[in-house]
Amino acid sequence: MKILIPAICCCLGMAFFSSCKKSDNSEPTQPIEPERKELHLQLKNKNLLSLKRYSPQEKGATLAETELETYFGNRLSYTIPEEIITKNDSVFLVKKLKLTEGFKAKWENENLLYQPSGTTVWKKLGQQDKDQGFVLHMRMYKKESTIAVGRQVIVDAMYDSLPAENFIAKGEDDFQLIFLQLNAIYK
Repeated sequence: MKILIPAICCCLGMAFFSSCKKSDNSEPTQPIEPERKELHLQLKNKNLLSLKRYSPQEKGATLAETELETYFGNRLSYTIPEEIITKNDSVFLVKKLKLTEGFKAKWENENLLYQPSGTTVWKKLGQQDKDQGFVLHMRMYKKESTIAVGRQVIVDAMYDSLPAENFIAKGEDDFQLIFLQLNAIYK
């Protein structure tokens, strides 16, 4: 009897522990995210796509590349990034004097998208091209217009390829818009 009780307890214990075996699927699995592309690129070339003037009298008059400095001075050299660095979910645009802009970023196929600060919208920054390297889309504009309190001048640069018409208000009758589109090539 003294041996029978411990033997019964031992058998019951083994039956209990063998039926409660730990499952390999105890925690839900997270989908594996594809490896992100990490790049460190240097500016190699700039391709001017268009330089145009818009006004109530001119609907996209083409300007010569020599007029670029007349309208934008040396701003272009400070605006175009000299380096592009992508790492994890971020992109860093390093400009002259090591001024750096950083954005949240993601890859969709060969397109690099960025999220401008303060928004939830994804915009195309550029794309990886097997022949050219990385192509960054930029636009720069200078708009002069008359407002109720005087003359207004806006100079801005953006990383996208929106058309000039997006910067002209309907019914606007006293303005001049100089609109530059270019691609910067990085390797």
